[in-house]
Amino acid sequence: MRPFGKPIKENVVLNGKGQLILKITKKDSAYFISQIATKLNNLFQYGYFECRLRVGQSYAPSTAFWMKSPIYGRFPGEPARSGTEVDILEYRRKHRSDQLVNTVHWVDKKGEHTQKSKEYIFKPVEDGFHTYSLEWTPKSYTFYVDGEQKWKTRKAVAQIAQQLILSVELTEWSGDHKRGTYPDSAIYDYVRVWQKNRGL
Repeated sequence: MRPFGKPIKENVVLNGKGQLILKITKKDSAYFISQIATKLNNLFQYGYFECRLRVGQSYAPSTAFWMKSPIYGRFPGEPARSGTEVDILEYRRKHRSDQLVNTVHWVDKKGEHTQKSKEYIFKPVEDGFHTYSLEWTPKSYTFYVDGEQKWKTRKAVAQIAQQLILSVELTEWSGDHKRGTYPDSAIYDYVRVWQKNRGL
């Protein structure tokens, strides 16, 4: 889903404490979002991926920690080959303020978007920083919050390397952007990746 607004580098800043701030701002009638991703020459395949962050505080913006294939959808109906989008964390306040979402997206044989997702309540989400993690193996995705397993799926498991992405956005999925309070921001404390040394 295409976001409202456009990315702007001024919305991606460090706060002097080693933390990354991703902002959503509004100027007149224009909205500006933010996103940062690993380069296409720094992709990841399998491993344990963890981010400690504080979600945004306003209605409408969504906070996310996710992965996506650089050739997403190239081979319809073959997510193992063309990769997926894996939402390790998606947070919005559209329906309630304590709900988290994990989703796996892929393109089916007809060339259409499809997905499998899990929504669940995590009441401490607004209290501050929490860790959101994914264990990705050749056979499954397992999602965690603060070290507790929340969901596991064997559906559409990618077998190719993918980008890591951090973002705050405005979309139809997250709610009416006109109801938001701006500026809003999410604070990303760290991102860590563990991978096995295949040479051992």
